[in-house]
Amino acid sequence: MAVGELATRAVRRGAPDTPIVFLSADPVGNGLVSNLSRPGGNMTGVSVMREAGKWPELAKEALPGLSRVGYLINPTNAGSVTTLNEARRSTEALGLDFRS
Repeated sequence: MAVGELATRAVRRGAPDTPIVFLSADPVGNGLVSNLSRPGGNMTGVSVMREAGKWPELAKEALPGLSRVGYLINPTNAGSVTTLNEARRSTEALGLDFRS
């Protein structure tokens, strides 16, 4: 299991034949895999960016009266900025007010 792009790349270099499960902000965008549905080789994992878009949907489902979503990130982390944009798109598509 590797968390983040740097760790995933390091594990892939150090153990190229070992199955790797990753957690990364944007594994397709950063070149770890060509697509998420069929990542290929010894790689599989989860895109945090995709999950960021799902969180507002889950919150709205759990709290039907929800009207505003707040999202906190570390602005110096590129992955956080990517997930922020995905969460914003999802929140606004649901007709909710987005605050970051």
